[in-house]
Amino acid sequence: MSSFLRGLGFGAGFSISVIAIFFVFTKFYTEDDIGSFSQSYEEDAKFRELSFDEQISEATALVIARYSDTEDGGRIAIISEIHKDNESIFLNVKIGDVRQDSKYYPDENEFRTRTATITIYTGSPPEERSTLYLYGDRIAGYGNMPLKLLLEKFGKSETQ
Repeated sequence: MSSFLRGLGFGAGFSISVIAIFFVFTKFYTEDDIGSFSQSYEEDAKFRELSFDEQISEATALVIARYSDTEDGGRIAIISEIHKDNESIFLNVKIGDVRQDSKYYPDENEFRTRTATITIYTGSPPEERSTLYLYGDRIAGYGNMPLKLLLEKFGKSETQ
Protein backbone atom coordinates (compact mmCIF):
# COMPACT_ATOMS: atom_id res chain seq x y z
CA MET A 1 0.00 0.00 0.00
CA SER A 2 2.85 2.42 0.77
CA SER A 3 4.37 1.76 -2.69
CA PHE A 4 1.04 2.54 -4.23
CA LEU A 5 0.73 5.83 -2.32
CA ARG A 6 4.34 6.82 -3.20
CA GLY A 7 3.60 6.10 -6.88
CA LEU A 8 0.38 8.04 -6.69
CA GLY A 9 2.18 10.99 -5.09
CA PHE A 10 4.95 10.88 -7.70
CA GLY A 11 2.40 10.71 -10.55
CA ALA A 12 0.37 13.59 -9.15
CA GLY A 13 3.49 15.74 -8.67
CA PHE A 14 4.73 14.93 -12.16
CA SER A 15 1.33 15.74 -13.70
CA ILE A 16 1.10 19.05 -11.85
CA SER A 17 4.62 19.97 -13.01
CA VAL A 18 3.84 19.22 -16.65
CA ILE A 19 0.60 21.22 -16.50
CA ALA A 20 2.35 24.17 -14.83
CA ILE A 21 5.12 24.19 -17.47
CA PHE A 22 2.51 24.00 -20.23
CA PHE A 23 0.57 26.99 -18.85
CA VAL A 24 3.71 29.08 -18.35
CA PHE A 25 4.91 28.29 -21.89
CA THR A 26 1.53 29.08 -23.48
CA LYS A 27 1.18 32.30 -21.54
CA PHE A 28 4.50 33.64 -22.82
CA TYR A 29 3.98 32.31 -26.33
CA THR A 30 0.43 33.64 -26.58
CA GLU A 31 1.31 37.09 -25.22
CA ASP A 32 4.08 37.51 -27.81
CA ASP A 33 1.94 36.14 -30.60
CA ILE A 34 -1.08 38.30 -29.74
CA GLY A 35 1.12 41.33 -29.19
CA SER A 36 2.74 41.15 -32.63
CA PHE A 37 -0.60 40.39 -34.30
CA SER A 38 -2.26 43.25 -32.47
CA GLN A 39 0.51 45.69 -33.42
CA SER A 40 0.36 44.65 -37.07
CA TYR A 41 -3.43 44.91 -37.09
CA GLU A 42 -3.27 48.41 -35.57
CA GLU A 43 -0.69 49.51 -38.15
CA ASP A 44 -2.86 48.13 -40.99
CA ALA A 45 -5.92 49.93 -39.59
CA LYS A 46 -4.00 53.22 -39.32
CA PHE A 47 -2.78 52.81 -42.90
CA ARG A 48 -6.31 52.20 -44.20
CA GLU A 49 -7.52 55.38 -42.48
CA LEU A 50 -5.06 57.49 -44.53
CA SER A 51 -6.10 59.21 -47.75
CA PHE A 52 -4.90 57.77 -51.08
CA ASP A 53 -2.14 60.38 -51.32
CA GLU A 54 -1.03 59.75 -47.74
CA GLN A 55 -0.94 55.99 -48.34
CA ILE A 56 1.20 56.52 -51.43
CA SER A 57 3.59 58.83 -49.55
CA GLU A 58 3.92 56.21 -46.76
CA ALA A 59 4.74 53.46 -49.27
CA THR A 60 8.32 52.25 -49.56
CA ALA A 61 7.65 49.78 -52.37
CA LEU A 62 4.97 48.85 -54.91
CA VAL A 63 4.83 45.40 -56.49
CA ILE A 64 2.72 44.93 -59.61
CA ALA A 65 1.71 41.42 -60.62
CA ARG A 66 -0.11 40.95 -63.93
CA TYR A 67 -2.70 38.20 -64.39
CA SER A 68 -2.27 35.39 -66.90
CA ASP A 69 -4.66 32.59 -67.81
CA THR A 70 -3.94 29.08 -66.55
CA GLU A 71 -4.65 25.77 -68.27
CA ASP A 72 -7.55 24.96 -65.94
CA GLY A 73 -9.44 28.19 -66.69
CA GLY A 74 -8.10 30.13 -63.71
CA ARG A 75 -6.00 33.26 -63.59
CA ILE A 76 -2.76 33.76 -61.69
CA ALA A 77 -0.73 36.91 -61.02
CA ILE A 78 2.96 36.97 -61.94
CA ILE A 79 5.15 39.80 -60.66
CA SER A 80 6.03 42.06 -63.56
CA GLU A 81 7.22 45.28 -61.90
CA ILE A 82 8.86 46.26 -58.62
CA HIS A 83 9.10 49.93 -57.68
CA LYS A 84 11.07 51.03 -54.60
CA ASP A 85 11.67 54.46 -53.13
CA ASN A 86 15.16 53.37 -52.09
CA GLU A 87 17.51 50.80 -53.60
CA SER A 88 18.48 49.51 -50.15
CA ILE A 89 14.96 48.13 -49.60
CA PHE A 90 14.95 44.34 -49.75
CA LEU A 91 11.82 42.53 -50.83
CA ASN A 92 11.57 38.77 -50.75
CA VAL A 93 10.05 38.72 -54.26
CA LYS A 94 11.42 39.17 -57.76
CA ILE A 95 10.09 39.73 -61.25
CA GLY A 96 8.70 36.47 -62.60
CA ASP A 97 7.57 35.13 -59.21
CA VAL A 98 3.96 34.01 -58.86
CA ARG A 99 2.07 36.30 -56.46
CA GLN A 100 1.15 34.14 -53.50
CA ASP A 101 -2.59 33.46 -53.11
CA SER A 102 -3.39 35.24 -56.37
CA LYS A 103 -5.09 32.41 -58.26
CA TYR A 104 -8.77 32.81 -58.87
CA TYR A 105 -11.40 31.54 -61.28
CA PRO A 106 -13.27 34.31 -63.08
CA ASP A 107 -17.03 34.31 -62.85
CA GLU A 108 -18.79 34.33 -66.20
CA ASN A 109 -20.94 37.21 -64.91
CA GLU A 110 -17.98 39.51 -64.16
CA PHE A 111 -18.42 42.80 -65.95
CA ARG A 112 -14.68 43.49 -65.95
CA THR A 113 -11.61 41.33 -65.61
CA ARG A 114 -8.79 41.85 -63.14
CA THR A 115 -5.61 42.63 -65.02
CA ALA A 116 -3.17 42.97 -62.12
CA THR A 117 -2.65 43.36 -58.39
CA ILE A 118 -0.67 46.15 -56.76
CA THR A 119 0.82 45.37 -53.37
CA ILE A 120 1.84 48.31 -51.20
CA TYR A 121 4.68 47.90 -48.71
CA THR A 122 5.63 50.35 -45.96
CA GLY A 123 8.53 50.64 -43.53
CA SER A 124 11.97 49.18 -43.32
CA PRO A 125 12.06 46.24 -43.35
CA PRO A 126 9.06 46.52 -45.67
CA GLU A 127 5.74 45.07 -44.52
CA GLU A 128 2.80 44.38 -46.81
CA ARG A 129 0.03 46.86 -46.01
CA SER A 130 -2.49 46.64 -48.83
CA THR A 131 -3.27 44.85 -52.08
CA LEU A 132 -5.30 46.59 -54.75
CA TYR A 133 -6.80 45.28 -57.99
CA LEU A 134 -6.13 46.79 -61.36
CA TYR A 135 -8.84 46.65 -64.05
CA GLY A 136 -7.39 47.73 -67.38
CA ASP A 137 -5.15 50.61 -66.30
CA ARG A 138 -7.40 51.72 -63.41
CA ILE A 139 -7.02 50.98 -59.69
CA ALA A 140 -10.46 50.21 -58.28
CA GLY A 141 -9.50 50.73 -54.62
CA TYR A 142 -8.14 54.22 -55.33
CA GLY A 143 -11.23 55.70 -56.99
CA ASN A 144 -10.28 54.37 -60.45
CA MET A 145 -6.94 56.18 -60.37
CA PRO A 146 -4.82 55.40 -63.46
CA LEU A 147 -1.77 53.24 -62.76
CA LYS A 148 0.49 55.81 -64.43
CA LEU A 149 -0.67 58.48 -61.96
CA LEU A 150 -0.05 56.17 -58.99
CA LEU A 151 3.51 55.55 -60.19
CA GLU A 152 4.07 59.30 -60.72
CA LYS A 153 2.82 60.04 -57.20
CA PHE A 154 5.04 57.29 -55.84
CA GLY A 155 7.97 58.91 -57.60
CA LYS A 156 9.01 56.00 -59.78
CA SER A 157 7.99 55.33 -63.35
CA GLU A 158 10.75 52.90 -64.24
CA THR A 159 10.61 49.16 -63.60
CA GLN A 160 13.38 47.92 -61.31
